[in-house]
Amino acid sequence: MSFIYHGSSMLRVFAPGDEIILAEVDFAALEVGDVVCFRSASGGLVIHRVIGREADRLFTMGDNNTTPDHEPVKADQEVRLALALIRGGRRFPVAVGRAGVRQFCCNRLRYWCRRWLRRLLLPAVMTIGRCLGRKRLECASYADGSKCYFAGKVPVARQNASGEVHYIKWYYRFFYHVDSVGTNRSRD
Repeated sequence: MSFIYHGSSMLRVFAPGDEIILAEVDFAALEVGDVVCFRSASGGLVIHRVIGREADRLFTMGDNNTTPDHEPVKADQEVRLALALIRGGRRFPVAVGRAGVRQFCCNRLRYWCRRWLRRLLLPAVMTIGRCLGRKRLECASYADGSKCYFAGKVPVARQNASGEVHYIKWYYRFFYHVDSVGTNRSRD
C-alpha cells in the first residue's frame, strides 16, 4: 500500500507529494522511532512517529508538532509501518527504530534552534529596518473594505476588512509599515 503525503507535521522527513510505501506489520512489533500511518478518529489517514509505547497502544507525534497527539493509537486503527518514500522517481528508506529516534531528536533540535534564533534575531533586524527608515506607502481601498498598500507600483501588503495585515513577502515587514501611509487612491 502507498500513501501520498501532504501536510507539515513531518516536513523534515517527508515533502508534500512524496509517495510513502507502507507495510502491514504486527502491532506488537512496532517500536519507538518508527513512522506509522494510522486512521484517526475522524476517519482520515495520519502519518506520525511513535514516541512512546504501552502494551496495547502507541503514543505518536509529528516531528514538527509542538505536542504529542491527543489520542493514543490502538491496533484497530489500521496501523501500518512506513518503509520508504519515493521522491522524484528515487526510493529512499525511512529511518525507523533507533535511527528514527535520532532523526526525531535532530528535527526537534532544528525546530527549537529556528524558534529561538527567530526570537533573538527578529528584534535586531527590526531595529536595523527602523534605522534605515521605512518608506511611505500608498493605500488603495476596495469596495469590500480591504486595502492594498504600495511602495511606488510594488504591492507590499494587504489588509482585509477585519484589519489583519498580510505582507506580500515575509521580509517587507522590516522595511515597510502600514501605519506610514501617504496618499490614498480608490479602486473598485
